[in-house]
Formats: sequence, C-alpha cells, structure tokens
Amino acid sequence: DIKSWPWPQARITPFTTNEIRTLVRKLLGNEKASAICDALSKSGFLEAFCRPLFARLLALSSPELFNSGQFTLGKVFQDVLENRFLGSWEKISHSKEVSILIRELTAAIAYEMIKGGSFSIRRRLVLEKGVVLAKERGINADIRFIEQLVDQIVKHGILEERNELLNCWHASFRDYFAAIWLKHNKSPFDVFLRSWDSRWRDCLILYFGLLDEAQFKICIKRL
Repeated sequence: DIKSWPWPQARITPFTTNEIRTLVRKLLGNEKASAICDALSKSGFLEAFCRPLFARLLALSSPELFNSGQFTLGKVFQDVLENRFLGSWEKISHSKEVSILIRELTAAIAYEMIKGGSFSIRRRLVLEKGVVLAKERGINADIRFIEQLVDQIVKHGILEERNELLNCWHASFRDYFAAIWLKHNKSPFDVFLRSWDSRWRDCLILYFGLLDEAQFKICIKRL
C-alpha cells in the first residue's frame, strides 16, 4: 500500500559517512559536528545515521544526550521525537495521563502496522484501540475523545490521513514507535521471535538502541 502514497521514498539514497559529517557540520558548525561525528565513528555507530532523516535528527539531538554517552539511534529518536517534539505540544494542552495515552496509542498503531506488514491502518481500528487503552489507564474516554487525540497526532505531523487510512509521516517513525511498544509490552522472547522476520529488522535496531546497558545485558541473557 505504500505505492499509493504521494511521496518519493524509493528515490532517497543513503548518505556516506563523509556526507553525514558535511550535513551535521552545516547545521551545527565545525566544533559541535566534529565532536558528535568523531564520537560516533569511534564507537562504530556513525553509519547507523546514513539515512537523510537520521542525520538530521542527529543534528537536532540535545547536548544532554551527547553528554550521557548513550548516543544510539534509538536514543536519538527518543530525544528528538518524544522529549523535544512531542513534549513541546503535549505539555501545553494535555494532562500527564493523556500525554501517556497519546504515546501509547501512537506506539500501538505503529506496532499493528508492522505486525500486519503494512504502512497504514484503518482509522476505525485506531479509535477502537484508543478506547481500550484509555480504559486500561482509568481514563473515562469515549470514541469522540479518542478522535480528538488522533486528529491532534495528525495535526502535529506524526501521522498522515488519507481515505480513512492513517499512515506514519515517515516509515522510520513507524519503526520507532513500534519499538517503544515492544519495550513496554513484549518479553525478550517475543522480541527474539520477531528477529527472524525481516519486517521487524529496522524496528529491532531501534528497540535495542532504546535499552540502557543493564537492560541490554538482561535482554541478551534471557535470549
């Protein structure tokens, strides 16, 4: 179904490591770009940011993330999408419980997309899932309330809507939010089973990047 969407994804080619450095240098300046790219190169992670979107997110990531020493692809997505982008509009208009619900619903949508081998999901299914998640969180929400949340997610660019189908603005957003769902709802064994399915490859790269060192070791040990 991705062919029916209007953007030319197939024509985007990966950056070389030199092109990553050039882009980040243009956005951040020589000193900051060199510090980030050199650290990633030393750890062997620079090539993980070869996609144009990833390189741009790298430049948008916070100094706090860089100083933490946990500069993985998953952590960069979390820092930019959740802490900086989603956080900037959620805190203005939503309670903490509703903000969590928005993130859970987005993660559930993304998970169902990959599970179904699709880049889109019917709006009706999303609304039904949202009502279930709201009840589990003790939020008294009907389908009209969930519709408002979905409309806001679309308005702020995480999702796009076309002909009653919801689609992530970028395929990597789908993979990231699905990784969030795996982290909070699935066991290491469930993750292991998905590692044999190519549909989950990019999602799992982000998933393992979201784990801190202790979580990663526990996950590997259980596998």
